[in-house]
Parts: sequence; C-alpha cells; structure tokens
Amino acid sequence: MLPTIEWKNEAVVMIDQRKLPVSEVYVTCRTAADVAKAIRQAEGLGATVMKESTEVPGMGWFGVLVDPTGAAFAVWQIREG
Repeated sequence: MLPTIEWKNEAVVMIDQRKLPVSEVYVTCRTAADVAKAIRQAEGLGATVMKESTEVPGMGWFGVLVDPTGAAFAVWQIREG
C-alpha cells in the first residue's frame, strides 16, 4: 500500500492521486502557502473543502477536505521556529 500522506523531512508529503496508477508522484508542503495551494488544487480536482486553511495559533495551519469518493483527509503544516 502506498502512503497517502506523511510528515517527512520537516514537511507534509502527500501522494498526487492524479498521477496514479501510471506513476507514483508526491507533493511536498513546507509552508502555509503550500498547504493553501494544495487545498485549492484538490478542490479544483473535485474535492470538497470542509475547512479552509486555518491557523492553529503557535502550531501551524490545516485544512480538511473530502475527495470525490467520500474519503475525508486533512493537510497540515507545522509552524517553524
């Protein structure tokens, strides 16, 4: 089974499901802007945004989405420093 999302090397790493099953490509989010961009792209591909990119003071940013099959997932970016 492929990991769909994980914390790796100080970043959120998510599989780009648009590339499956032809290739295994991952998207890396290192900043709050990266998380917001990932949310916009997922929405453009049919995901429903349940929670826009939201700051958790002192910790980071997150967003919650539901893909076209009904599977819920979240993106998270930890605050650096």
